[in-house]
Amino acid sequence: MWNYLTCFSTWVENNSGQIQIVIGVITLSLAVLAYRGLLHQLQFSSRQRKFELLTALHSSVVDNYKMLYQASIDYSPVVEKFASVEKDLKSKGDPDALKITKLREMVEGQKNSIHQQVESLVNYSQSLSEKDNLTLLQLEDYQKQISLITVRTSQIVFFPIDLEVSLDKYLRTNRAEVG
Repeated sequence: MWNYLTCFSTWVENNSGQIQIVIGVITLSLAVLAYRGLLHQLQFSSRQRKFELLTALHSSVVDNYKMLYQASIDYSPVVEKFASVEKDLKSKGDPDALKITKLREMVEGQKNSIHQQVESLVNYSQSLSEKDNLTLLQLEDYQKQISLITVRTSQIVFFPIDLEVSLDKYLRTNRAEVG
């Protein structure tokens, strides 16, 4: 048995350079395989991020549509309330009727801006769906754009509520003065 170990030891000593080369080639092969796996994982991660961004973008568009639809419903009673108050004030010859008229026109203008926001969303959706191979940077730019649209939509949604509260305060104040 010692004879076999002696032969093996002698063989390793004589071929140590070749053995190191074989070990180096095996190590290099394993490193290349690990690198290819890393590249595959990065591509997968990039595709997953793109999918998440696209899903978030489409979800944001749908949420904005819902908010705008609700806003269009909420604006009608506010416009009617302003028109009613305006009519009452004009019939009484109240000088505040002009202020109410301007506010009603502003509310109607905001109601019309809902349609502009919807057009903006439609254009945004179309441009997003027309492009197939978007980069992450392009998708992030689209995300910024939809964020701005969401902010404008939120302003439109809450605007009639603020005006209605202001109108109610005005009516309570004037009724208190009259009464």
